[in-house]
Amino acid sequence: MIKLFSLKQQKKDEESAGGTKGSSKKASAAQLRIQKDINELNLPKTCEIDFSDHDDLLNFKLVICPDEGFYKAGKFVFSFKVGQGYPHDPPKVKCETMVYHPNIDLEGNVCLNILREDWKPVLTINSIIYGLQYLFLEPNPEDPLNKEAAEVLQNNRRLFEQNVQRSMRGGYIGSTYFERCLKIELSGSAARETTTFSLSRPYNPSPCPILERLQGSTAQASHCSMPLLALVGARGARAAQFFLPVLSLACLEMPSPQIAPVVLVYLPHLHPPLFFCFVFFFCLIFFHAV
Repeated sequence: MIKLFSLKQQKKDEESAGGTKGSSKKASAAQLRIQKDINELNLPKTCEIDFSDHDDLLNFKLVICPDEGFYKAGKFVFSFKVGQGYPHDPPKVKCETMVYHPNIDLEGNVCLNILREDWKPVLTINSIIYGLQYLFLEPNPEDPLNKEAAEVLQNNRRLFEQNVQRSMRGGYIGSTYFERCLKIELSGSAARETTTFSLSRPYNPSPCPILERLQGSTAQASHCSMPLLALVGARGARAAQFFLPVLSLACLEMPSPQIAPVVLVYLPHLHPPLFFCFVFFFCLIFFHAV
C-alpha cells in the first residue's frame, strides 16, 4: 500500500513537472519568435528600439521621430509588451508620449488595425513599427480614438496642423495640456535659433552682386545684413515684413554708405503700407547715422 501511494505521488509529480515544461516551452516559443523578429528588423531611419533590460526581449520601447508630415521634428515613445501567446496574440502597444492625434487617445491607446482584428501570426514587430510610423505620416480620421482631433482634421487641416505644432511645443489644446515632445530641445543661446534662420549662427559673408553694382566694388556685408538679404530673396515679402524691425536694428550698426544698398534691395519686397512706414523709419535711422 505504501509502495502504491509512492507510485501515485511520483506520477503526480511527473504530471506537474510535465505541465511546467509545457508552459516553459510556450514561453520559449514566444521568446524565440521575438528574437527572430528583432534579428530581422529593418528599421526606418526615423525609428529606434530601446531595450532597458537586455535579458528581457518581451518588453521594450520604440522611439519614432518623423521627418515629414504634421508631426515632423516630434519625438514619440511607444512601449511594447509581448505576451506568452505571441505570435498568435499581438503585442500590447501604448504611446507613452501624450500626443494630439486622431488615432491615439490621451491615455496612449493606439488605433491600428493590425494590433486588433487584423493581426495574423505571420505579422512581425517590423510590421507594427511601419504601421505606427504610417499613422504619423497619414493620420486616419475615419477610425478615430480622439474624435475631437479627427473632426478638426476633416474640417480644417490648417487648424489641425496648428494644434499639432502647439501640442508638440508644449501647450493647451482646449482644456488639455500637452507636454513638449520636440526631438531637439532648445536652451540658452540655442533657443534663439530656428530651423530656417539664426542671428547667432556663424556666417561667412560672400560677395553680393547687387552691392557690387551699387558700390562699384566687391562688397562684404555685415553678419546681420547678409542673412537678411538672403532671406528676403528666399522667402519674399512675408519674410521681409517679419524681419523689418531686425533690419532696422542691423542698419544702426552699419556705416552710412552701406545702408542705402541694403534698403534698395529690401524695399521692392514691401507692401505699400509697410513701404511708407519703412521710409519714415529709415529717414530717422539715416539722420541718426549721419
